[in-house]
Parts: sequence; structure tokens; C-alpha cells
Amino acid sequence: MGEVLELKKMVETLRAENDFLHERCSAVQEKEKATALRIDVLSVEVVDLGKQMTTLTLDLEEEQSVRIRAEKDLHELWGFVIKQHDFGFDQAVRQATFFYQVLVDEEKFNNRKNFYKGELTSVMDIRDEDKEA
Repeated sequence: MGEVLELKKMVETLRAENDFLHERCSAVQEKEKATALRIDVLSVEVVDLGKQMTTLTLDLEEEQSVRIRAEKDLHELWGFVIKQHDFGFDQAVRQATFFYQVLVDEEKFNNRKNFYKGELTSVMDIRDEDKEA
């Protein structure tokens, strides 16, 4: 009888331990399912982020191409402005020659020179006193 009671207690203890282990296994399985679901969601997000990175990279390359074209256009326009400036200067010199019978000597007339302190000086050599002040 004592053995039977002891075996019953042991069986009850083993059942309780089995139930506890079963609950733990169920909890672990639920965590595994949640983890697998989270991995699936994150995998989709990684794919979406990869697509966004590709799109942004292509956009950046396009923006760089546009910037390079704009810089080239600006350089060409700057050259055009310089040519127009030279043309306007030459036109004014021709008019001065015609109207005032001024003899035009190539060395005396130069649109890249100006009078500074009583001398004809290269525009690049003239100090900008406003900036220095």
C-alpha cells in the first residue's frame, strides 16, 4: 500500500512536471511562430528598402547628370556673355572711331583694361576698394 501511494505521488509529480513542460513547449512554439512571422515581415521590409535604395541611387545619378549638364550650359553661357561683352566693346570703339574720328590703336583700346589712379591698368590688377573696406 505504501508503495502504491508512493507510486501515485510519483505519477502525480510526473504529470505535473509533464504539464509544466508541455506548457513551456507550447509557449516556445508560440514564440517560434511569432519569430517566424516577424522574420517574414522584416524580410519584406528589407526587400522594400532595397528597392527604395535602388530608386534613390538612380535618382541621385540622374540629379548628378542634370547638375553636370547645367554646369556645362552655364560654362557655355558664360562664354557667350564674354563674347557679347567683347562685341559690345568693339562696337562702341567703331562708333567712337566713326563719330569722333578717333584713331583706334589695338594696344590703346582694350576691354580688359580700365583707368585706375590715372593709368590704363588691367581690370584684374585693380583692387576692389569696396571689398577691402
